[in-house]
Amino acid sequence: MVAIPDYRKVTRASALVRRSSDAPIVDVISDPGNGQISDDPRTRFGRRHPLICFSALPAAASFLSLWYSPPPINRRPF
Repeated sequence: MVAIPDYRKVTRASALVRRSSDAPIVDVISDPGNGQISDDPRTRFGRRHPLICFSALPAAASFLSLWYSPPPINRRPF
């Protein structure tokens, strides 16, 4: 008797591989558009300085949100 592995079974490892392969695909699609947005503006401050300044606040807010998580909904200990 020969054991045939079931490749349709989703494991944690296969889900991790799937998620790690999704990011480069999205990156390939979004990079040309992001480059176009970054190269187009011509201001007196330069091409990229306004974008850096406008992205500083959302970046800081997202970094702070990593450390301030909401309290758990249920009161049971883990």
